[in-house]
Amino acid sequence: MLEGSLVFNPEKGGLLAFLFRVVSNAVLDELRRSAVRRAASLDAEQHDLPESRADARDEMESAEVRDAIRGRLDPGDAGFFDLLVSGLSIAEIALQLQLPLATAYRRRAKLLEHLKRLAD
Repeated sequence: MLEGSLVFNPEKGGLLAFLFRVVSNAVLDELRRSAVRRAASLDAEQHDLPESRADARDEMESAEVRDAIRGRLDPGDAGFFDLLVSGLSIAEIALQLQLPLATAYRRRAKLLEHLKRLAD
């Protein structure tokens, strides 16, 4: 998942910013991959194509990262995190959890702050 070129350089910024960027990029990559996989699975279903081993390996690595992050969160935050990385928009999450949209945005901000603290 993480490339060999990923190296902390103190001249470019602080460790907290670096770790936050790594976690943010991992979550964004997972969201992108899941969207591509959904589209590919629809295409594969139409053509009856088997899933490749690389896709299965990426999915397992992504699941390990999600589980590691989820294990460090409070139960309420873990549920919100699951919905967030599932690819739902904040509006969809708010509807599913029956929250006002502003509350969903605040919970996302709180979750990202918590992830930053965990990265320390």
